[in-house]
Amino acid sequence: MRRAAVLVAALVAALWIASPAQAFAHNNVHSTSLHAVLDALTLLVASAPVWTALLWSGGNRWWLAALIAVVQIPVAIIGFVPIANPTCT
Repeated sequence: MRRAAVLVAALVAALWIASPAQAFAHNNVHSTSLHAVLDALTLLVASAPVWTALLWSGGNRWWLAALIAVVQIPVAIIGFVPIANPTCT
């Protein structure tokens, strides 16, 4: 039973880790509902560090959120710009 629990935990962890990367690679998704879900996941992934900084206790949390936003805004832009297919020339 422990082996099964470890295997299931490893599988869930791998899918959880891979989901942000998959959110950035959803250019060719033709299902509108799945595309909307992946867009929402992209927004969550890009904005999570900013919200974490804002929920942090401390006097300089707005400065920290602004510093993180400087990095995360380009990440969000990259997440929504279609990636060119390298096989097509």
